[in-house]
Amino acid sequence: MINKSLAASVLALVAGLSVSGAARAEKLMQVTVTGTISSGYDAYLNSVYTGPHTGYNLNGMAASVSVIYDADLARPNYPGNEPNWYFYHAPAYPSFLGTVGNGPIRSASFTVNGVTLAVDVSGASEYHRLFVENPKNDPVWGQGDSYGLFGMDARTAWCPNDGQCAEKVQISAYQRYGDDMFGGQRNFDPANSFTALAAPSRVFEASVRLIQNGMCLDGGSRAGLCPEGRFNDGNTHWVEFVISGTSLKVSEVSAVPEPGAIAMVLAGVAVVVSRRRKVA
Repeated sequence: MINKSLAASVLALVAGLSVSGAARAEKLMQVTVTGTISSGYDAYLNSVYTGPHTGYNLNGMAASVSVIYDADLARPNYPGNEPNWYFYHAPAYPSFLGTVGNGPIRSASFTVNGVTLAVDVSGASEYHRLFVENPKNDPVWGQGDSYGLFGMDARTAWCPNDGQCAEKVQISAYQRYGDDMFGGQRNFDPANSFTALAAPSRVFEASVRLIQNGMCLDGGSRAGLCPEGRFNDGNTHWVEFVISGTSLKVSEVSAVPEPGAIAMVLAGVAVVVSRRRKVA
């Protein structure tokens, strides 16, 4: 039988660690667009095509795109435009916030044909953007709502003057008129959750470009200059598509305790148990 006093001590210890850890935790939000590919391809037939297929066309396939960002790092660096929200993160951009490699977008991925792959949007040439217009549906700003989240890593040293060196993901939503698209939040906050479903005059889109060139891998002539490799097969990969979405969902990512915090809890439990045994 568990000693009630022991249980209370353990719970207090865990609660104390949770509170102290919460101050350090990132406020992670996941943005997902689900729908059907309106145009796109797997250029080399080796990235999302895993079984029998004809051609490289991805049109008509069910797909989704997800981006996870740290809401605390997506605060507007161009305030004074309320109710609109403008945030830009790029090393060469005016009013640059943060440091290179520390943009708000923590990860990005997509799923097509049952295959999920990551997109590299962080690095020396990263560019992250979050913008929202007219969450209050204010006639001064027109009747349209818009939402945009964009991440890119453009390694121009790979192939100068070629915009296709960029690996990127973009999520956008637009509504000309009708019901509020932001779940009733009149003062937009990137830490708030909301879900928007298909409706008249409402458009959801997501676009992706994933590139890996064999030259970019370890030992390649351009190693370290290209978007991060993820296939480890020495081959060139190129997936690019646009989703016509049926839903846009913004939700908080469930917090996962850090290994250090778990270790502290276990150590604390051991100390409490040891003391109880000595008293007994």
